[in-house]
Amino acid sequence: MPNKYKDHSKAAKDVSLGSTDSYKFTIKNNAADGTEVETSQEIKHAGSVLTKLSLKFKKCCGMRLESFETSSNGAVKGVVGYQGAAPGVDVSFGAERKESGANSVFVKGSYNQDLVNLNGSVDLLAKSLDVDAMVAYQAFLVGGKASLAQSDKSILQGFSGVVGFNWDAVNRATFEVNNEKKYSFATYVKPASDMQVSVMAGSQMAEKPAAIDVTLAGCFDLDNNGTSLTSTLNANARNLKDSVKFGLAYSQKLRSFAELTLSGEIELGGSNNTAFGAELNLGDL
Repeated sequence: MPNKYKDHSKAAKDVSLGSTDSYKFTIKNNAADGTEVETSQEIKHAGSVLTKLSLKFKKCCGMRLESFETSSNGAVKGVVGYQGAAPGVDVSFGAERKESGANSVFVKGSYNQDLVNLNGSVDLLAKSLDVDAMVAYQAFLVGGKASLAQSDKSILQGFSGVVGFNWDAVNRATFEVNNEKKYSFATYVKPASDMQVSVMAGSQMAEKPAAIDVTLAGCFDLDNNGTSLTSTLNANARNLKDSVKFGLAYSQKLRSFAELTLSGEIELGGSNNTAFGAELNLGDL
């Protein structure tokens, strides 16, 4: 079965550094009834502190409370889901109060069966509709996404499409383009069991001159117990003098219940030349 449209390049994006602009502490627990409880506190270098609580409830057929999220900045989100409304069909509805921007009351539906993954979302307050679909056949995949809303100019707010190719089970390359003439390419390769490599590139052709952002990333397992080293290189191919960033992250499982990630980045040029962050995860990892 294909992934959701938003996840077509997830594997490539996951080869990345941890936080470089904050210190983050997270506790994860799985309750006896299958509920996943996650609390976190993030301290930004700029001085702000954000505390979050997330509850994800065990999936089961029929109606259930799906998730609940809240944070110290006033954001709140609750979702009720109905799984198995029909073969391959799940439905959910909920409400969200955002820190900034418009609040939302929404209804979502998804269909995932055989070759097709179809998703739709209606926002009752914004009077908008988002739909996306992915179709996979053998090693190939193709998908599209569209956003519609009431507007004085056009009901069609935006659209995009993606084509991709898989090989050797885990490797994937994708190419995406949208109505704003933004192009992006992503590839994920696992050349060995202890190595992951990704290449991502994007360009906004509507801008003159068009910037070409390129990111190379690699993750290398140092042992079989969760210790890894990740390196990244990011640059604008049209302005290498002031845009090159080199990053390095080290992750280690200190105990079965504790994992630490240290991330740093150096910018060659620009005003903010260095950045450093840390993440500590405790609980059911």
